[in-house]
Amino acid sequence: DENKITFRCYNPGSSVAVPADYTIKITPYSDMYVSAMFGNGDTRQIRAKGGEMVEMQFNVSTATDTQVVIYGANRIQALNDLSACYITAPAFSAAKKLKKLVLGNTTTGYNNARLTSLDLGDNSLLEELDVRNCNNLTGALNLAQCSNLLKLYAEGTNITGVTFATNGKLQIAHLPSSINTLTMRNLNNLTDFQATLSRLENLTLQGGTLDSLDVVGDCISTLQTLYLYDIDWTVADTTLLNSMADLFYSLVTGSVYVSGQIRQQELNRYATAWSDLEVTYNSANLVTQYLATYVNADGTTLYTCYVDRGSTPPDPVTLGLIPTPTRASTEQYTFAYNGLDDITSAMLAARTITASYTST
Repeated sequence: DENKITFRCYNPGSSVAVPADYTIKITPYSDMYVSAMFGNGDTRQIRAKGGEMVEMQFNVSTATDTQVVIYGANRIQALNDLSACYITAPAFSAAKKLKKLVLGNTTTGYNNARLTSLDLGDNSLLEELDVRNCNNLTGALNLAQCSNLLKLYAEGTNITGVTFATNGKLQIAHLPSSINTLTMRNLNNLTDFQATLSRLENLTLQGGTLDSLDVVGDCISTLQTLYLYDIDWTVADTTLLNSMADLFYSLVTGSVYVSGQIRQQELNRYATAWSDLEVTYNSANLVTQYLATYVNADGTTLYTCYVDRGSTPPDPVTLGLIPTPTRASTEQYTFAYNGLDDITSAMLAARTITASYTST
């Protein structure tokens, strides 16, 4: 019979902030006999009414690494607080009507070090998930099927990713600083979002109540991949857009208005990278640029870039953009690189800049 919830309990000892307490608090979805087995034979059964919590208390002293089985999983509505059970190896996927699952605890000093993973499966009715201060809980939480989830409390864990249900009802999301992957699409009820995204590398964001401009701006220094849909931004300059275009991969749709300076080469780059992003600007702010072509003494192209009108061209050798140019020796001379000519005057037209050499 796969219609059951299973997990293992262990006793963390006496020197803990929250003493072990193997009272299993169960709320059934409808009237039923709630049955549970602790260990290999300690089985209890209690008659319970739908929506009303019942308690089953088992012997703490025997809980060194003891399996608990709760039968009739598809009729269980809530497991109200398992934090003092110090559970590990949980399997909740059969609890299709589960609305509340509390595994964590906010007591100062609390930690369930044994809970290392959590697979919820298709728990589409789940409304509240609390895994606070389970600091060895790692990996990703896939909540894509939990469309009714209202509250997620994950502070004090080390989970690395969360995928929320598209168009979900989420209202509260508290995430740890360990998050590096986050998927949030059309979360229009989210009012309490607490997260430090200093390690975020992969972001999918669409609509919802969060300001996507603020979110991307906060984590752009660590991002590697970005899926950003339906934006409607106004930015003062192109700094953030250029950083987004520099990512390993980015997909951006919607519209953005650049109120400050912008360059034609930037517009070309955005159009190539994001065909479904409309970029608008004041034509008076379009900066004229000229092509600077850097060549070796034999005319071989070393580097090209566009330079704003009135600015001096950069030195790609000093900046580490190209290796130091070389020139082959002859029978009569050897050549040493001596910089780039015509690199200090302002660009007022396209220019070819040639590497120069001294001969000995």
